[in-house]
Amino acid sequence: MKKAFFPGSFDPFNLAHLSIVCEILKEYDQVIIGVGNDLTKFHKFSMDERLEMVKKSIEDLVSIVSFYRAQANVFSATMRSAARKIKENPDCVKVVSYYGAAIDFALVNDADALIIGVKNILDQREEHYKCNLNRKICELRGKSCSTVCVSASMISHISSSTIRLLMEAGEYIIAKDYVTPSVHNIMCKVYLRDVYCKIYPISGSDYDALCEKFDKMYQRFSKIACSLNMLNIYRIYNPNHDMSSKVFDLVVLFNSLVIEGKFDERMYEIVKANVTDIDDFVALCNAMRVPASDKLSKDTAVLRDICLNPFVYNKGNASIDLWEKREQNRLAEVDEEIFLLNFLKFCDRYSADNQLFRTDYFRERYYSTASDKMKQMACVIRTLLDK
Repeated sequence: MKKAFFPGSFDPFNLAHLSIVCEILKEYDQVIIGVGNDLTKFHKFSMDERLEMVKKSIEDLVSIVSFYRAQANVFSATMRSAARKIKENPDCVKVVSYYGAAIDFALVNDADALIIGVKNILDQREEHYKCNLNRKICELRGKSCSTVCVSASMISHISSSTIRLLMEAGEYIIAKDYVTPSVHNIMCKVYLRDVYCKIYPISGSDYDALCEKFDKMYQRFSKIACSLNMLNIYRIYNPNHDMSSKVFDLVVLFNSLVIEGKFDERMYEIVKANVTDIDDFVALCNAMRVPASDKLSKDTAVLRDICLNPFVYNKGNASIDLWEKREQNRLAEVDEEIFLLNFLKFCDRYSADNQLFRTDYFRERYYSTASDKMKQMACVIRTLLDK
């Protein structure tokens, strides 16, 4: 069996890394993805988080490709082939942590090749020196393991450092385009801790208590982060509408948990410590779930549009967005065909009817985008139903 070792810090694991894994599987029977612990580097994400990101990325790849039934217009032939190979033989991808020199770990695990990902000419020059160094190390140990450079030039603009910068700047929606959905959710869980523990006197233990509740909801951290991103954009471009109060940030965080004013004792204590009027806060949270009405206050209408569902109005991949919605329904044990038929009705309705958003800002800025995405998803749904 031909084995390849693909090392990296993967902080976070992104689509460029996933692309390289797919390329490796074209030539090798098994790829060992090694998440390194370089003590000279600061890692934003823990070892456990980075290991989970790699595993979830692989799971997302297989699930998304399977859902779209290998349609040529959604994924490249290399990614479709890799997904099929992983689905048929999950052991062809192994995810491990390692310490020390990558070449030593590759040799100990009898890897035929150590893989280095390159994105541009500068990378190639730098990796050329690493190849020579690895060759000398192998000679000293009396072992053999080739060093192979695999290109990710088609997505060379993606880097872990860029993704971290986007997340630190609160640009969660853009960052979502560079990782798989599950990885984005893990990242948002980490970065939202920084946001809410700095903005409010929410302790780390209180945030962890909330996380236990959010972990039971599909991609909840992603949804909170994207909504928070849009709230901050709205604040910048609508200075005449004062939404500076941090209570709105809390509504974005809590609205899926506060149902008709009912929340447990610990949640109540967190809210009580951060808002002056709990009744108004509960009313805002509850308003996120009632049928849309022209009688909504301006604040509530804006929050409804922000929290409506980020997949509708961001400019990301419509195919991935549809898969996310399908996963949410699948976990709720909704039959896939029933979900597709119901969502097709939703798409057809809102691609023709300008009633999706309740405020002028979102209606004017996003209606054409939302309409186009709805039409795209409707086309994909019809194709899936035909198959």
